[in-house]
Amino acid sequence: MITSERIGAEADTNAVWFVHGILGQGRNWRTMGRRVAELDPRLSVQLVDLRGHGGSGALAGPAPTIADCADDLDELARATAEPRVVVGHSFGGKVALEWLRRREASATSPVVVVLDSPPGIPTVPRTGAADPSVVVPLLRSIPVPAPDRDAMRKPLLAAGISAPTVAWLLTSARSDPDGWRWVWDLDAIESLLEDYFRIDLRPFLSATRHRIRMVRAGRSDRWGPTDTAFPLGPNVTWTVLPDAGHWVQVDDPEGTFAVVREALADALGAPGLVR
Repeated sequence: MITSERIGAEADTNAVWFVHGILGQGRNWRTMGRRVAELDPRLSVQLVDLRGHGGSGALAGPAPTIADCADDLDELARATAEPRVVVGHSFGGKVALEWLRRREASATSPVVVVLDSPPGIPTVPRTGAADPSVVVPLLRSIPVPAPDRDAMRKPLLAAGISAPTVAWLLTSARSDPDGWRWVWDLDAIESLLEDYFRIDLRPFLSATRHRIRMVRAGRSDRWGPTDTAFPLGPNVTWTVLPDAGHWVQVDDPEGTFAVVREALADALGAPGLVR
């Protein structure tokens, strides 16, 4: 079973899940999770580690897919409780949508917030230095276990990865008795990336009855000219955070928090949360 970190109330009755993007981990969302938990003492926040990431590591089975990640969320819900809100960033946004798609006939309907994740087959060329398709082969090329973090940092900087991105990647390095290594299962991550680039969830968004808030970062490089040109279900809305890049929680934490807070108020029927 995948792992998650809890913040806030011990009871899972009013749970908010944060689902990170590729090469991330739940801990990337601690600051936002703490702010959300502070809205109400009855709230429980779960910071999810997707399979192949963070504490979850590799799970048994063939090459994993987004459907497998959705199965993992189902298992988490059975072990805890149905969440009231699910927030998915980037790859995690598609996971959250796929999880919701398979619940179309369910009596319960959490609100899903999708942060800067084009729901269709991505149309933007995958060539940027920070693109996971570029980064993963670089990570594979670094000999591990490494003697120290600097031996992992230098090759990434030399390849043109920005210092902030390298610092973020190094949050997923751990120290073992024989040296430093990554916490990821890179084989699993490559498989998940391939699935991400072939799944189109726009038909689901066009027909769904579920409450979904699609959030686009105004300065993101992930969107093509046709990525928002499709019909939406009656409860699907678009929000644009004009000053944010892809890492919305870093570039516009207040805007991101406001979207999550409003989704939670909608899910709980508690407009007083929006303040």
